[in-house]
Amino acid sequence: MNHFKAFHLTAVLIVLGVGVTAMAGWEDAQEKATTAETTAIAVPVIERWIKTSGGIGGITISPDGEKVYVAYWGNQKGSPIEEYSLKTGEALRRLSFDDKHCHGDVAISRSGRYLFTTHYYFTHMSRFDLNQNGNETTCELGGVRDAVWAGDLDASPDGRLLLVALGRDGRNYDMKNDQISIIDITGDNLELIAEVKLPDEPAGHKMGFSRDSRFAYIVTTARQSESARLYEISLERPFRITRSVAFADGRLEGVAVHDGLGKVFVSDSANKKIWVVGKEDFKVQGSISLEGCAPGTLLLPAQGDVLYALSPSTRSLWCVDARKDKALSQVKGLGRGSCDIEITPDGSRLLVSHNSEDGGLCVIKLPAVATGLRSATDGKIVFSSDREGNYQIYSMSADGKDMVRLTKSNATEKSPRWSPDGEQIAFISDRDGPARIYVMRKDGTQIRALENADPGFGDANAGVPLDWSPDGSMLVFVNSKHTAIRIVGADGNGLKTLIEGKIARGYGCYHGVCWRWEKDCILFNVQNPDWGYDQDIFSVNPETGKITQITDEWGEYAHCLAPTLSPDGRQIAVVRQPGRDPPPRSIFLMSRTGNNLLRLTKTENMDASPRWTVDGKKILFCSGTPGRKHIWAVNADGSDPIQLTSGDSDDCEPDSR
Repeated sequence: MNHFKAFHLTAVLIVLGVGVTAMAGWEDAQEKATTAETTAIAVPVIERWIKTSGGIGGITISPDGEKVYVAYWGNQKGSPIEEYSLKTGEALRRLSFDDKHCHGDVAISRSGRYLFTTHYYFTHMSRFDLNQNGNETTCELGGVRDAVWAGDLDASPDGRLLLVALGRDGRNYDMKNDQISIIDITGDNLELIAEVKLPDEPAGHKMGFSRDSRFAYIVTTARQSESARLYEISLERPFRITRSVAFADGRLEGVAVHDGLGKVFVSDSANKKIWVVGKEDFKVQGSISLEGCAPGTLLLPAQGDVLYALSPSTRSLWCVDARKDKALSQVKGLGRGSCDIEITPDGSRLLVSHNSEDGGLCVIKLPAVATGLRSATDGKIVFSSDREGNYQIYSMSADGKDMVRLTKSNATEKSPRWSPDGEQIAFISDRDGPARIYVMRKDGTQIRALENADPGFGDANAGVPLDWSPDGSMLVFVNSKHTAIRIVGADGNGLKTLIEGKIARGYGCYHGVCWRWEKDCILFNVQNPDWGYDQDIFSVNPETGKITQITDEWGEYAHCLAPTLSPDGRQIAVVRQPGRDPPPRSIFLMSRTGNNLLRLTKTENMDASPRWTVDGKKILFCSGTPGRKHIWAVNADGSDPIQLTSGDSDDCEPDSR
């Protein structure tokens, strides 16, 4: 009996000290979810199935989350791509081929206009224009002309490049046809711009990428090398292999990257482990066991710390704590041959495809707080306000209700920032003399000072001069004279100066900093101390000290302030005043490279202190007149701005968990 027959669905919340079960049952099957955790977490559950037309090579989801595209793997020419409604499961349309069929995968452009796929035996790939009734354009892939064997393909996070794995021939000898072809898909482009030769045959169903799209990560099967390997490939000219690491007796199936934690995860079905490789030294740091299950394709969403791993041999999905390198839960009941996994744009559901004869898409519903790793997802907002006299730290719910005063001193206390786990709040205060960084529990208790740090109070208009590292072990801050950027351990030790003095063409007065999402990227804004209208955005790598200029409006009377990186690493929100005179300062969005500038807010007031919510859906900011601002929230597309605080007060520097 196949898995499209009616089934019932139940799920129970995992509770401290209580046995754990989540079930989705058919007439002949009962689905179970187990967990290695004893803390209170909710388990993903199988919600429903979408019946498809056979064995699937790969899937991709439209950017609006309404449709899923299925590339079929067939044994004869003519296997198509089909479009399904994700809401109803209805097949909407079919893109067919007269003389060729798909070879493993499908990808979609960030605009949702174009689909990309590779073909069995052919030397080119195809692009289909969904706005023009599936009009097809082809692109040659390079490689060895008589043995291209193009397989899986993936788009870089910034949507500029498409990487196609060549040499997926499955031979036990080397055909010397292994490479990654790199296609420019910016806008309407479709052009082969680079070929990176590999010593070994590409493996796995997905490639991994750094959030800034500078590097790709590929797993391989041994050919010229003695062992299966993980390769890092630079996606900047000259495109090339930069590093690799070998896995003895391994059969590598998947790869996923967590920039914030500095980790690359590699699944090894032969050794039944997920290896953890450090991004910094590119060496194996440890491994994760799935209780004897062999892991396959991996998925690590841009938001969150949950790594998802398919285990085709046990027909199950595993959820793994990426911070603690520990298996959390297992959802059983998948079909035979689970191969590809994707997450919907809103993060509410996973889709798992199957390459078995009956195929099918399994829709897995994720709990609102997926595995409880981030109490940070409850939407609690912390901010500074003078509503009771002097500036103090307050918290409130995401809708502006349930306001609580957390600090109760006669000092000035500003720049609150949640720790990554949502358990602590760092802030700047002069309660004991000169300004210092203080850390307290989320309820305002157990306040302690970091004696070695010398921060200065920030100006909400210019940016918050304090932030946590992604792993919560350190803090970055601007010194009291605004002449340097320093980091210090969360315990107050290990003080280090990253930048001091002038950079570039004389910028030297530092203001806002953001380190929240990526281990190797601290954003900051800095101005020419002699000319306040020259202010731009830079980044610094805290490990290497490398400084990169992101915006350059020197001499154009344009403030660019208070940068904050989106959780997926793709966009930067900033405060910008385009000119010496009005319009007033507004919140703008830009790409990681400072391009594609888009005005997000259109108030008549002075906007300041933007900060992304942890789900990436909204941006918090303060807006008003000098000394009288209030906290607002706006959707990441600029829609539905909502005022959260009011009254005769200055509410500023919001942060959410």
